[in-house]
Amino acid sequence: MHDLQQRVLQRTLPDDLTTVLIDRLRAARADFSQAESDVSYVRRVVQGRLDIVGHEIQRRSGGESGSVESAGVVFNLPDILSVGGETPLGQRRAASFPEPGSLARELAQEVDQLVSPDDLSGVGVLTSDRLVELLRALEGLENQLSGLRQQLHARIDRIQNELGRRYGEGEASVDSLLQ
Repeated sequence: MHDLQQRVLQRTLPDDLTTVLIDRLRAARADFSQAESDVSYVRRVVQGRLDIVGHEIQRRSGGESGSVESAGVVFNLPDILSVGGETPLGQRRAASFPEPGSLARELAQEVDQLVSPDDLSGVGVLTSDRLVELLRALEGLENQLSGLRQQLHARIDRIQNELGRRYGEGEASVDSLLQ
């Protein structure tokens, strides 16, 4: 993940953005925005896996013995993945997300290596030690992805502020976007 994180953040901009051509700023903003979208997508995948593993740990700590079949986990997915008792799609309109890009695909492969779909489908038969191991690994990855998102947001905000300044001071024109 570290190498991938460095690659995502490799595009550098000077401290003084006033010297950067507007087209380069727009391209950088688009690149960072796509990377942020990809990281957010994978972070949601990780959070879903955290919910499933956490649910199994909680189920076991509640005094239930033995293992649960995969069908039981699938049957309980709406409850496992619900937010405050309301399913994610509940009464709300489904969110629209851009198509995941190449970064999302690379990150998703890392997630699958960390906690495979096979691990999730057989979560009920994993040992308690393995579940805790998976939970810790997923929490670590979620923290890394959150940190990367924060860095991307900071870069996007910095570029957006400079673009806004240019439009506000008349250095750039909205008409130039239409040409």
